[in-house]
Amino acid sequence: MTRLRLATALAVCLLWPAGAFAQSDILDWLAEWSGPGPFMGVTFSMRTVCARDNAGKLTTNWCLNDTDPNIKTVLNVDYGWATTGKQARFPDTPADIGVLHQQRVSATYMYRVGPMLDAGIGGGVLWITGDAPGGAFIDAQVHPIFIPIAVTFTPLGMLHGPKSIKAGRILRVRFSERYVFRDISAFDFKSASSYLRHGEFNPSFSIGLDFWSFFTH
Repeated sequence: MTRLRLATALAVCLLWPAGAFAQSDILDWLAEWSGPGPFMGVTFSMRTVCARDNAGKLTTNWCLNDTDPNIKTVLNVDYGWATTGKQARFPDTPADIGVLHQQRVSATYMYRVGPMLDAGIGGGVLWITGDAPGGAFIDAQVHPIFIPIAVTFTPLGMLHGPKSIKAGRILRVRFSERYVFRDISAFDFKSASSYLRHGEFNPSFSIGLDFWSFFTH
């Protein structure tokens, strides 16, 4: 069922109008917490504002297209959806089987280190919903998140030329380390597990595609 859901999500991304999927992570892996996870899903991203160095003077404006070599900083906004699939929710209660879903809204402020690398920080909020044994539903667990490090690697970013530079920025590999605030308690998931964490780090790794440069000037 998990594979079917993921395949359906990928199909929606591929069939959606160009503007909707022009910048998205087609494979988004969120590491297992010390309890729930790991999560697999997709992330939809949107660049909003870029700062450019124009003859030594920084100017800020909208930038869906980030092929300009003068870009110094980029503000991204992301929405992510991921699921654990049907599995044990906590390590000390293997019979506690259920499906958990994680949704996330976040923003990252990235500095362009070079044509192949952006690095920055960010923050946002995530919430977890899902099923408990016996067909019960859990209430949404809402957690603020802080992103102390976010990295985007563009493997083909060294390509030059009017057409090559656009192709060079299609493929993106992203890593984020996130700190999830607030208690993460099995009690809130309607579980008999003794699991309790007072906040936790949750890294993620994703592979994304960005086609905005082909739809904008």
